[in-house]
Amino acid sequence: MLKGYETEAYTLMLAVWNFSDFIYRRLLRNFDLKKFENTIKRTNTYFDKIKKQTFGRGSFKNIKLRKNTELIYDEFKKLVGQTGAVKMMALKRHNLFVMWDTNIRAMYKIDNKADSNDYIKFLNLIKERFKKIKWRNKKQPLAKAIDEYNYVKAHLS
Repeated sequence: MLKGYETEAYTLMLAVWNFSDFIYRRLLRNFDLKKFENTIKRTNTYFDKIKKQTFGRGSFKNIKLRKNTELIYDEFKKLVGQTGAVKMMALKRHNLFVMWDTNIRAMYKIDNKADSNDYIKFLNLIKERFKKIKWRNKKQPLAKAIDEYNYVKAHLS
């Protein structure tokens, strides 16, 4: 999906959907584009190991999925923070990762420091909360539908 334009896609997504953190705290303060590109390349090996996983079928209690998710999250968080990391993950694997932000973390009572264990905890909470849903929408992944639900509940309710 992002082949050949990953850096541009991630940068554009972060500039639009993670604007204040990415632009003011990172990009304008010595953002290292080469390090960003290297991180993207490095995380692609972790993404490849879980490419067949989907939110509906995968289990974040599975060691392989959990470990690769943590590695990806930790790599991206160093560069773009906890919200930006998850947005990048969801852009790459929109059928697996559910996004979050400060308001969504608060709604689920997740510490805003948000390390990789917190993200796994969040994904497991979401899996438990939505486990009875039989998702058949071929156009929109369950992870994206849950993201939209969370956004409305956390921001518009």
